[in-house]
Parts: sequence; structure tokens; C-alpha cells
Amino acid sequence: MSPVRIGIRSLTSAAGLLVLILLLTSTSQAQHVVMLVNGEPITALDIEQRAKLNQLSTHKAPSRQEIIDELVVEKLKIKEARKWRLEASDSEVDTALATMAGRMRMSAEQLTQALAKSGVNPATLKHRIRADIVWPQLVRGRYQASLQIGEKEIIASTEPKTDDVGYDYYLRPILFLVPSGSSERIKT
Repeated sequence: MSPVRIGIRSLTSAAGLLVLILLLTSTSQAQHVVMLVNGEPITALDIEQRAKLNQLSTHKAPSRQEIIDELVVEKLKIKEARKWRLEASDSEVDTALATMAGRMRMSAEQLTQALAKSGVNPATLKHRIRADIVWPQLVRGRYQASLQIGEKEIIASTEPKTDDVGYDYYLRPILFLVPSGSSERIKT
């Protein structure tokens, strides 16, 4: 091979490698892990997507810290639910999404398309829905026994108390000192 061909081949390989590095860098920045929550990552893309979703739903731009806090709480809810073997199935999430879309007078597909037009990945909303489904299940399961109130307890709390309550009142004299020469209006 001629030295010119080797140089062109090397230059072409270097240019291809540079393009590949640039593509990977831009993709990796979007997937840059901002923090780990019990071993589960929260990426810059997660934060960006949730910020767009919250802005769509509330019409206010939330702060980055609010978004991060929301994502951390969500990850913790899902992680705790998994520990107790509670998970929301994909069909439950899809049903909740369809119900949400119905309240907006849309189909689930129309809502998904509207989110995509706004730059929001539908998986972002589905992740939020999943956390909203499993958390009440976990709370009910863990605290059901202590949250149950019997009919007798309700009746007992609504009945008037039969205990006689007495009040003691103490009267004490109050002495006002009025300087001499004050007007009669002050003395009365």
C-alpha cells in the first residue's frame, strides 16, 4: 500500500472514531447519573423529563431541587413496595393512564401523543403512576390492622360523656391606681 492510501485510511478511521465519540458523549450526557437512590440511578434525562411533565401539568416551572426530591421519593416508594413484593402491573398502569386520559376527554393514545409532542416520554408519566399505585397498597397492607376502627369505637366517640365536669372560678380584686388630678372620665 502506498503511504498516501495509508494516510487517507488513517484519517478516515480517525474521523469515524471522532464522530462515534461525539455521538456517545452527547448520549452519555443525557444519561449522566446525577444521583443514586438505594442503588437506583436518577439521570439528567429523568430530571429533564419530569420537569417538562410537571410544567405541563401545573403550568409552573418547578425548581430542579423540587424535581429531584420528587424523583427520590418516587424511587423510595417503589423500592419499599418491591421489598414487600408489591408491584403495579403494566395493565394496572395502562388502566390508570386511560382513566387519566378519560378525565381529560382523550384516549390513552391521544394523551401519549400529546405528551410526545411536548417532548415528554410517556414512560415518565407511567413511572409516576406506578409509584402512585403501589404506595397506597403498601400503606394499607402495613398499617391495616391499626387503621381499622370498629363500629363500637365510632359510637362510643360520638356519645356525650357522662362524666360531670366541674369548673372552679376564682374572683380576685383588681386595684387601679389613678393619679390625682385625673379627669372624671378616667375615674368612671
